[in-house]
Amino acid sequence: MEIECKKIQDGIKGIGNILLLLPLLAVLCTALIVNDDLANPTVSGKYVWFGIALPVCMLSGLLALLLKRKAVRLSPVDWLLTAFCFWGIGRTFFLTGEFSLRLSLFFMVWVFYVVCRLMFAQVIYYQKIAQISLVAVGLFGALWGTGQLHGYFPSQHSLFPTTGSFYNSGPYGGLLSVTLPIAVYYVLNDFQIFNRRFEWKHLLRYIGWGMCAITLLIIVTILPSTLSRGAWIASLCGSGWVVFCHLLPKMKNKPGNAIQKDRKRTGLIFALLVIAFVAFVSGVYHLKKDSADGRLLMWKVASGIIKEHPQGIGIGRFPYYYGEYQVRYFYDNKAVHSHEELVAGSPEYAFNEYLQIGVEHGIIPLIVFLSLSVYAVYVGFKNREHGPSGALVSLLCFAFFSYPFSLLPFPIVYAVLLALCVNSNKASSATAPKQAIIPTGFLLALFVSVLLLIHQRYPIYEAYREWKIARMLNNSAIDDKQALNFQLYYLYLKHESSFLFEYAQCLNRLGRHQESNRILTEMKNISCDPMIDNVMGRNFQSMKQYGQAEACFRRSCLMVPSRLYPHYLLMKLYKEHRDTVKMKKTIITLLEKEPKVNSPAIKQMKEEAAEFNRRLTPRCSTAQALPSFKGRMETAK
Repeated sequence: MEIECKKIQDGIKGIGNILLLLPLLAVLCTALIVNDDLANPTVSGKYVWFGIALPVCMLSGLLALLLKRKAVRLSPVDWLLTAFCFWGIGRTFFLTGEFSLRLSLFFMVWVFYVVCRLMFAQVIYYQKIAQISLVAVGLFGALWGTGQLHGYFPSQHSLFPTTGSFYNSGPYGGLLSVTLPIAVYYVLNDFQIFNRRFEWKHLLRYIGWGMCAITLLIIVTILPSTLSRGAWIASLCGSGWVVFCHLLPKMKNKPGNAIQKDRKRTGLIFALLVIAFVAFVSGVYHLKKDSADGRLLMWKVASGIIKEHPQGIGIGRFPYYYGEYQVRYFYDNKAVHSHEELVAGSPEYAFNEYLQIGVEHGIIPLIVFLSLSVYAVYVGFKNREHGPSGALVSLLCFAFFSYPFSLLPFPIVYAVLLALCVNSNKASSATAPKQAIIPTGFLLALFVSVLLLIHQRYPIYEAYREWKIARMLNNSAIDDKQALNFQLYYLYLKHESSFLFEYAQCLNRLGRHQESNRILTEMKNISCDPMIDNVMGRNFQSMKQYGQAEACFRRSCLMVPSRLYPHYLLMKLYKEHRDTVKMKKTIITLLEKEPKVNSPAIKQMKEEAAEFNRRLTPRCSTAQALPSFKGRMETAK
């Protein structure tokens, strides 16, 4: 009877432990959230879900600490991550004087890491459940993408057949590549249970192995369709790390002669793998060569910013500095050849998180970030947490080619992987770091801080919803009402560059040109889209400020030299101002320049330029010239 009661108590206790972990698993599900009731649903939906799930997760962590009271093994990763986060927050706040939404999310992700460290220390099997949950996220994401590929579910972007819960296929492929190594680990590690006779007590292990095997199969099937080269390389690196860690103990346990033979064989295999990897990378580069060259240009420009600002420019300010530096790059004729002008773009991210961290945080914080990441992989290897360490390797490789840490799900996954690698229960007592009980008052202070941040940002949900409605009702008959709605929600959505641009365009249509330019000037802080200068130039042109308009159009021409629209606007400006000499030069440029992509609009602009050229040819000698562009650029700044 006592044994049965103890079993019942253990069962109830186990159910209680699972219930305590559910809020943390809900936070992991942030990667799968899309809210179609909101504007920008793949981003705003994740913000709202994270804001709801994190406080519940913190309450669960507090309750687990009060019930279990188990110590947490402190690690250098804890101190390095804390220093990195608070330096970034403090530096940005000092430069901008504003605690933006991005800084709020940055702080909240750090709090989530603290909660993960706390909860994984309380119950030994929490870590395995968290790993299996990450595999489940990858499985749902892979199934979602498979359904999109076959037309069962709508894609989030018309240009990409498979996007999952993201706006394009790049981050989607990155998420799959991060969850793949954990699936590979469990497929390899738990396969040995099939060597034994079937036992019902191992049913959960059978189910877990089957889920990981299915996840592995579906991800390998759907990943090529994303065309994300960074995700392919990251998958190979992360999975290769897991396989290496799995085979290493077996090699060590062999006799000396076998080890010598294995070394020669391993050396040959390693050389072949290196050759195959180099050939693979070369093939991946030539698959989308222009895109790869465009990223190389981004990295060159970002490196120049780091050289000029080694102390960092602040979180979220990369687009502004990138735009300014790229304009200077082409203005000073620093382009190696005309191909750079063809592949230049206006990115919001560096497509290399290490360069972006160097630009925004500074060189020393970049070294701190690299140190804590590499150390976490090492500790995961030492603690035999090969699945999380492999996933972390995959994420760090993907970060070299893309912008995962600029999207909310990836910092969340990064925090969980760090906690899984560091918070292992497999470490020996001789090598275990110093233990400490996290003070309950400290957690309560964090909880209150998070609640205050969420309360401050709560109107963002309503703002996103109203913005979605304003987009649906976008026509000239209701511009006044639109402008009022934009003004009401400007305070909560000024971190969204597309919102600011729509607001500025609405003011432009209403003839409120100065207000439009004020919004566009603010938009420049978070975007380097050349359309900002195009609309600003049109505003100046409407106000008869032709010199300012010319400076804006010229700057747009330098930002992305392959675009013809700024040259077309310049031609129209010179026509209105009757500057036939500059108009003639602009027409020649417009007719000779080859666009990146041909379209009916390009054809129409070239035809109009050709018609103006025929009219101007006899009388282009009588001209009025505007002041020099260089002087106007200084005035515009």
